[in-house]
Amino acid sequence: MLYSAIRLGMDVVGADGKRIGRVRMVGSTLDAGVLIDRPGRRDLWIAPEAIQEVTATAVVLRVPADAADEVAMTKPPMIGPETP
Repeated sequence: MLYSAIRLGMDVVGADGKRIGRVRMVGSTLDAGVLIDRPGRRDLWIAPEAIQEVTATAVVLRVPADAADEVAMTKPPMIGPETP
């Protein structure tokens, strides 16, 4: 998977091809993952290992769309520098 190919606004789909949402934020490090904007639902942070592939227009997860909540990160990654 080419993590650097993920862009803001790309569609995010499940392995079944059903749309989940759009990329809202890409973490600055590989471990940070991708934030998915889901209108009308809670946004999800997805870990890189949950991504099957990145096409020219979409991020494809390893699970069907209805299982996206199951592969979401339970704790959002640190985005900025830690505060003492």
